[in-house]
Amino acid sequence: MEVKELTDSIKQLNINQFNTIFINNMNLNILSIFFLLAFLMGTSIAYSQELKINKPDLPDATIISMMRLLDSIPDELLTNYGIKNKDEIKKSAIGNPIAVYTIEKDSLSFTDTWRVPLIIDNEYRALFTVIINSDNKYQVVDYGAVLLAESLYNFSKDNVLLAMLRVYELRKDYFICGNKNAGYIFHSISNLDKRQYSLNELIKMTK
Repeated sequence: MEVKELTDSIKQLNINQFNTIFINNMNLNILSIFFLLAFLMGTSIAYSQELKINKPDLPDATIISMMRLLDSIPDELLTNYGIKNKDEIKKSAIGNPIAVYTIEKDSLSFTDTWRVPLIIDNEYRALFTVIINSDNKYQVVDYGAVLLAESLYNFSKDNVLLAMLRVYELRKDYFICGNKNAGYIFHSISNLDKRQYSLNELIKMTK
């Protein structure tokens, strides 16, 4: 009788141990699934985000402001702005505006800013900076960035540029290529960094 009771006690102990292990494993699996779903949802949001390219037709008043800005540059400083002489200004053209984005709240956000190339002899010589001001009008606020214009020109030879990204936390700029379905690709403008990044990678780098 005592042997039977001992055997029954051992069986009950094994059952209790099994139940405890089973419940713990079940809780662990549920927790793992929860974190996996949360990760996948975050990844999906970042990858599926639609990049709405803002490429406006600049009004004539803005173009005139650009040309006046060029004419105001003293002859001795023209080379600092990618221009050899005044004659080059006469044959110059204004390129397509390139929208500038940044990362806010783990997503792409338009900055109401464009970089606009000055084209001479089919080359990007420098860039205008155009913004939407408080009156909701286009305003030319800067001109220069000769080295960035050269990088932009060289990059555009072999790539379809969608826009530019400025990551303030990293103090870096990126060229944006790709599309929503295949995923956007971010190319570092820095000559020291030849990597290509996904949006998720850049978001993690800002944390």
